[in-house]
Amino acid sequence: MRPFRLFQPGANPWLNGLRLALLNIALAAFSACSFMGVLFFVARLNRLALANDSTSPELPFPYPVLMLMYSILFLAAWFLFAHRLTNGRRERAIATLVGAGPLFGMSLLGYAGVIGALVFDEFNPGVIPAGSFFVFGGIATLILLAGMACVGLILLVKGRSEAMPP
Repeated sequence: MRPFRLFQPGANPWLNGLRLALLNIALAAFSACSFMGVLFFVARLNRLALANDSTSPELPFPYPVLMLMYSILFLAAWFLFAHRLTNGRRERAIATLVGAGPLFGMSLLGYAGVIGALVFDEFNPGVIPAGSFFVFGGIATLILLAGMACVGLILLVKGRSEAMPP
């Protein structure tokens, strides 16, 4: 069995939603692993340059390049997935909401973590750096925007007609 066959939509909208959820989980795992890999690589290069008394400035972390790469990858994957779905409005809505559920759940969990950290900081001031709230809130917002983009793109892209074979 080919692994990419798991991401191909079928006739059942609930299974299509689970396939979209699996696709979103795979995309999130790829982005997390590649982000950590690039972070490790940049930190390693900067550490080597510092150890060799290099007068060159530190290598900056490529946030814009990574965000652009992730945006293109996510949009392309969602577009291809949406293009393979049937045009039934109800079926698309079910598949989209089930499939984007993990993104909305991760965003909600991120916001709950920020609120929990704020409460913890009230009882133990100075333990958590103030920038952490903004970083974690920003990540949760990016995940929320990704979920909204997933829903919007899949609902707007025209899929295959009912008469065409899958």
